[in-house]
Amino acid sequence: MNSDRVQAMADIRRALAGLDRLAIWEDGSPPLPDQVFTPPAHGRALDLERALVIGNRGVGKTFWASALVDDQARAVAADAYPRSGLNRIGQAAFGFRGGLSDERTADKDALREALGTGISAELLWLAVALRSIERLPISLVDLARQVGGNVESSQLRLRRAAEANAREGRCFLLVFDGLDRLGDTWGEIRPLTIGLLRFALAIRSLPGLAVKVFMRPDQFADPELWRFPDASKLVAERVDLRWHPDELYGLLFFHLRRNVEARRALESLVGEVSAGASEAAAFSALAGEWMGAGKKRGSTYTWIPMHLADAREEGSPRSFIKALARAAAHEPAPVGQAIDHKGIMQGVVAASGDRVRELEEDYWWMRKALQPLAGLLVPCERDDVFARWAGTCDAIQADATRGLSRLLPIFLESGDGRDEPALLEALRVIGVVEIRANGKINVPDIFRVGAGIMRKGGVKPPKARVT
Repeated sequence: MNSDRVQAMADIRRALAGLDRLAIWEDGSPPLPDQVFTPPAHGRALDLERALVIGNRGVGKTFWASALVDDQARAVAADAYPRSGLNRIGQAAFGFRGGLSDERTADKDALREALGTGISAELLWLAVALRSIERLPISLVDLARQVGGNVESSQLRLRRAAEANAREGRCFLLVFDGLDRLGDTWGEIRPLTIGLLRFALAIRSLPGLAVKVFMRPDQFADPELWRFPDASKLVAERVDLRWHPDELYGLLFFHLRRNVEARRALESLVGEVSAGASEAAAFSALAGEWMGAGKKRGSTYTWIPMHLADAREEGSPRSFIKALARAAAHEPAPVGQAIDHKGIMQGVVAASGDRVRELEEDYWWMRKALQPLAGLLVPCERDDVFARWAGTCDAIQADATRGLSRLLPIFLESGDGRDEPALLEALRVIGVVEIRANGKINVPDIFRVGAGIMRKGGVKPPKARVT
């Protein structure tokens, strides 16, 4: 075998094994410009005319929220998405980001105290906006008192700031993320969220201001949020933050090219495959074309995204990267390839467990819902799931009562006493289970494998199940 090809594959394999470090981005700090990958479909999510973006854990909500408030990272996105209006932003700041407050950003304790002044939730967000835009050295509580005492003057100040921006052809962007941390219960979070949505709707008439709200899918599915006039406008224009399979592979090659040795190896590999080779051809060259000896198990290129997709057929970039990094660590290394189908299967098994743990950061109750289903063969009848859940909903509610800031599944909290259907609906909304047209329940591989749930002919769960 050509020694140059052997070396190229070794370089790519090393880069793949380090992908989870190379592609990592730490929440809380803005991404560096060279970390900003711009999938074509995400342009709609960043469009300034669209206030509401919906996305699950790990699909990029906080990444894009942080990129939007950073001048350098936002400039990369503005170049990639010229129709988004991002080039009009003169300044951008967080209105809320789920963590501690600073001189421009509120936290849940400050919001709770400010609400105690008697101000409405919608006017409270007006106070948050004024403090940020005018850079006021004042506590949110004191400003809330001022706004509540003189609403008309406060609204006029916001309008004048917007008009000043518009005259200069500029826009001030307020970004809101981590809305599930607005309070300790949905009962606290819901009115603040409604107030924010009403405020976002009002901002639409001010051309020099814009709001971008990032929200979880279960929160978006809460019908209580949308019972105010013209709420349907926000719902109709909302954007779901998704990753198509070709965009996941685009992300892969984007990060591989950030590694000098891997970039050189890829250039030689693409030249070997053919000039202008497609992503599929390039990936097949480094991973093999099939998930086995022939076509029976499918191509490596389509197999990976399919088995990493949730019930809405959406993939998480983090799971995709982790699966390929684990595949590259699998021994023995294949001959003439960077990874092979055996490593890929092990990578998907590992990524499944990681994805369960990852989603658990937002949905702490998910593990308790999946544990009783270990060993269950899917697709199955709804009653088979409910029988396994005897006592599960009570246990989740008891843990939520004991734990600080432990949000119940949103449908379980506002349910009508039919707890198991409410829990099933919560899992469906976040993409963990699929309810098929015939009523049967299925669990996609990305969650099924890590939870020890069985399916005929599917990827086998590891011996150590979710515990």
